[in-house]
Amino acid sequence: MKNDYIKQFILLLILTAFIGLSYTQSHAVTQFGQFTPEKKLPAECSFDDIWFDSGGTKIIPDISMKWLTVVFDPRYTNVNLNNNETGGTYESFVPEKAKALISSYSSLIDFLYDKNLAEDACFFRLREGMTAAELKQLIIQLNQDEAVNYTHPTIILNDKIYAFFNALQIKWKAGADTARKDRLLQQAYVVFDKPENLYRVNVLETPFFTALHLLGEDISVLEATSYLMEIKLAIRVSLALAMNGAHIGDSIPFTFTIVFSDRISIDPSSISNINLRPFNLQRELFDSTFDPYDPTKVVLRSPVKITGRITGYASGEFVLPPIAVSYTCQKCTGIPVRSVETKAIPFKVSSLVPPAKEGNRLLVPTDVIQPDYHFDALRTQEKWSLTAALAALVVFFVCVGWFMVLAYQENKKRGKLIERTKDELLAEELRLIVLSAPPIPHWKYLGDAGTLVRKYIAARYYIPLEHLGGSGNQFVNRISNHIPGTCTGLLRTILVAIDNAVALDIETYPDIVKLRTDMATLIDITARQSDHEVKNHS
Repeated sequence: MKNDYIKQFILLLILTAFIGLSYTQSHAVTQFGQFTPEKKLPAECSFDDIWFDSGGTKIIPDISMKWLTVVFDPRYTNVNLNNNETGGTYESFVPEKAKALISSYSSLIDFLYDKNLAEDACFFRLREGMTAAELKQLIIQLNQDEAVNYTHPTIILNDKIYAFFNALQIKWKAGADTARKDRLLQQAYVVFDKPENLYRVNVLETPFFTALHLLGEDISVLEATSYLMEIKLAIRVSLALAMNGAHIGDSIPFTFTIVFSDRISIDPSSISNINLRPFNLQRELFDSTFDPYDPTKVVLRSPVKITGRITGYASGEFVLPPIAVSYTCQKCTGIPVRSVETKAIPFKVSSLVPPAKEGNRLLVPTDVIQPDYHFDALRTQEKWSLTAALAALVVFFVCVGWFMVLAYQENKKRGKLIERTKDELLAEELRLIVLSAPPIPHWKYLGDAGTLVRKYIAARYYIPLEHLGGSGNQFVNRISNHIPGTCTGLLRTILVAIDNAVALDIETYPDIVKLRTDMATLIDITARQSDHEVKNHS
């Protein structure tokens, strides 16, 4: 039983770290549509393929039966993904289309749309009791709609519901070949979105998780992480009255609340002068007072709560105007400066005048009280406070010095590790090629191996990259002063043989076994040399 608890705790830690990496490592994205000249159905997504790999641990999330993600076609939302410009129609189109879909499908009961989360997507709440089979059928039906680009289920991680789209982040291994990366991206239907600094999967051609797993299993990829978004509003504002009616002259308490996520920055000026006076009530007949607050400080942390009282001196029915709040979403796609406002609040004031209150009276004490200022205790407390402050200052400087020494040692170790990382990775990749069975035709296999041999020698002996071109003889002649004589002849033999095989397009090279043995010998000779010997030659 104890071991089961330990395993669950370790799995929870891994899951929490994975969610943090997927949810925060990249800047926020708010456009997810896949542009096509005409309607095209997305690739079918299997629920069994929805899983993640975190450090060798397979994480299988539950499919949420409460929410569904629908991304609309950019042709209808008027979101131009190519030049990062918006026409503005998505703010009205998405809610209207969402209402139409709810009317057409009984499985959809409500929707959540927040342009700070996704400008061209909407989250639909599902009816209670839906099964996985019904959810799959609903996704197929929604994808048939002309305005729907693609539909994804939502997933449950760490008791929170997340949406995934077509965006992901890729960390490549050091020394990964550019041509290999391009081939891998093409095979996975993935393109690099330079303005957003992330990668996007063409979900119309292949399911998102199929591409994610293909990338994660490749040897040139260090890590492939999906972009996840928790389904909750990025900003919410509300104005509430303690009561919706009062007599003339009565003060009504109110509370103005702003709840926002970490991607939102509230403009302090928008809440520095809040106007609550109804438009049909004269200034002299209305009064509003606010409890003291600093606009520049309260907006630093969510939630923001501003309280106060309003008083009406005329009878009738009035409406408190909406309060507009300006905010900035620098990480969102499109225009960063945006605004949101509260709903108008109706309230009534009756003509009944309350009875007059008893006037304030000055109370004068009859007995003179001698104050006791406790000067001795204050002096003792002052000495202790000064001693504690000096001790804390000394501890602070000791800690700073200790951290600086640790940082210096860590940077020194990291610098030594980076110096050897590239040539060791290239040597390991070259060993894998030499040990693996050569595919047909041999000339292409030898051409890739020859390019890798040149890169490895250049990285091992600090040779500039401009010397890599030319024939094998020319390359060896240019770098002969940089490499030891023990490997010059062997290197020349390998490269000349490869040049001949590539030039003649030889399907089956007769001495392929000897050539692979020579390349393995070259790696062993160069790898056994110490850093001091390598730097003497370079």
